[in-house]
Amino acid sequence: MLTVNGKYLYKDGQRFFYLADTCWSAFTNLTLPDWKFYLDTRKAQGYTAIQINLLRQYDSSCPIKGREPFAIIEHDDGSYEYDFSKINTSYFDNVEKMLEQMQERGMVPSLVLLWGNFVPDTWMSHFVKNNTIPFEQIRPYIKYVVNRFKKFNPIWFVSGDVGFVDNETQKSEAAIKYYREVLESAKEVDPEGIYTIHINGESYELPDEFKKRISFFSYQSGHAQTGQNTAFTIPQKLRASGYEGPIVDAEICYEGLQKMHSQYPERYSAFEVRKSAWRAVLAGADMGVGYGSFGLWPLKELDDGVFSTGAVGQGVAVSLEKGEVKAPFDGTVVSVFPTKHAITLKSKSGVELLIHIGLDTVELKGKGFKQLVHDGDAVRKGDLLETVDLDLIKEAGFNLASPVIVTNPANFDKVASQTQGHVQAGDQLLLATVDQAKTEKVSSVSLA
Repeated sequence: MLTVNGKYLYKDGQRFFYLADTCWSAFTNLTLPDWKFYLDTRKAQGYTAIQINLLRQYDSSCPIKGREPFAIIEHDDGSYEYDFSKINTSYFDNVEKMLEQMQERGMVPSLVLLWGNFVPDTWMSHFVKNNTIPFEQIRPYIKYVVNRFKKFNPIWFVSGDVGFVDNETQKSEAAIKYYREVLESAKEVDPEGIYTIHINGESYELPDEFKKRISFFSYQSGHAQTGQNTAFTIPQKLRASGYEGPIVDAEICYEGLQKMHSQYPERYSAFEVRKSAWRAVLAGADMGVGYGSFGLWPLKELDDGVFSTGAVGQGVAVSLEKGEVKAPFDGTVVSVFPTKHAITLKSKSGVELLIHIGLDTVELKGKGFKQLVHDGDAVRKGDLLETVDLDLIKEAGFNLASPVIVTNPANFDKVASQTQGHVQAGDQLLLATVDQAKTEKVSSVSLA
């Protein structure tokens, strides 16, 4: 069980370093096999906590069918309406199974009770299509989830990405009113729980009524290149103001994420992420740090019944970001499937490669795909093969995990992934080794 003593958290009497990964949409978007693999990986890497949104996040990809926390009406334009009075117990049954997996591995769940898109007048409300929670439904929902999941001894994030000062993008009155109700409702059920507030990027202003009732101060230096210094300036200001409790930068710049407000199209490197983490910790936010990255999924964990078995070949699955598929090497187009959802290529040295765009996307019958090459065409590395309407695929409910498979692995001594985490155009993705003297490099499928 977690407790607070001075500037630090303790777990079962031992000082606890909060090394958290952000996996906001785990409950809505991950299958149990993927979740187990993810937890095993993060546990092996030394992570002690995972930050997760209890509800569907407004800007996530479409959830797995049926993974909605409340009764829902969906509209053709992508918006949806919840009936917050009708809790989907099967959704929270699955949440419980996923939390049990964390408990087995001794990891702490950090659960966001109510993200900002459910609250009126936040900065998100200017472009979020979906309905906010009626004030009178906050208490029943909060009491349900806190009562159900307090046995896992989580950290409760009362808010999600919300500011508490008035400016041109937000008004604070509703946020204060709503999150006061969230905090009071939660503490009635779990008075000994650990509580904090997730403030929006580069902010540290928090009403005194919250500051006095939280267990530790959480901020985020965030993703804007112009605000990276807040990793250390915010804890410095808090300590100078006399705040003596634990402080954590719960959301530093994500590894592989596009730099917001950057003059040039760049992504954060592993070095920049670690730099932010050290700056935060050394400046006084030494309870721990929250980390995030984009990912490359292992093929065997797709749980799709076809690619994951290895029957098609060996490779990895790429999480698509942009709607362009480019040739990863010089070679020939062997075939473009009639439904355009898959392309096979052959390199000059004999690697036969299948690029399968999404899972089960054959069912779209070509809708959303634009073919730019034909069977027999010669291609060079970087040539555009196909464009893809990713929004259409997501809205149709299909998984954008895209297998990249060497279909003739028996012709090589070894086929192995050469990278992990975020990949981009030009990265070496797979290596098919014939012998020590001859290799064929397969670069990442470019979605830039």
